[in-house]
Amino acid sequence: MRFVRNAAIPVILIAAIALMAGCSKEPTLAIQDAEASLGKLQAAGAAEYAPQALSDAQNAMAQMKAEVEAQNGKFALFRSFKNAEAMALTAKQTAEAGIQTTEANKAAAKAEAENALAAARAALVEAQRLVAEAPVGKGSELDIKMLQSDLMGVETSLADADGTLAAGRYKEALSKAQASMNSANTIAADVNNAIALRAAKKK
Repeated sequence: MRFVRNAAIPVILIAAIALMAGCSKEPTLAIQDAEASLGKLQAAGAAEYAPQALSDAQNAMAQMKAEVEAQNGKFALFRSFKNAEAMALTAKQTAEAGIQTTEANKAAAKAEAENALAAARAALVEAQRLVAEAPVGKGSELDIKMLQSDLMGVETSLADADGTLAAGRYKEALSKAQASMNSANTIAADVNNAIALRAAKKK
């Protein structure tokens, strides 16, 4: 009986060592999944449309890697990557949530840019109408050729904004659309001021 009990001890030790060895392996697949999700988040444009989500995912990844490094610094039999595996899953989930946030923000930015472009086109049409009807001759104080050149510049800017929108650079498209609208409104204001000035001189 003593021999049987003593013989069982090495078996238990071997099983314990095997269990500990199993826990001492890096969760490679979990880490790769987390890295892949982070890569998708970056490719989705999170740096521009969801910087906080990207930062959260990068921080989660950094914490996981720090845990892996800490465990690798231990003697093999005392390593445990359970926490690292859980942290890898958290990093993956954080990145995936960030992708959803990025896509939602991109959709909102696209809609805002499209609305701004529509408003800029309307402003351009109004400016074109005013320039076509603008008073000429003495007292108008308007350089029609210059205004027409300015209108062509607005048309070019709007075409550029359209191309930027089509390329998926929504924030840039919004900025260009707003600049085009401001230019069109300035032209319209110049014409309206000239009309008001001429009317005042006739009184």
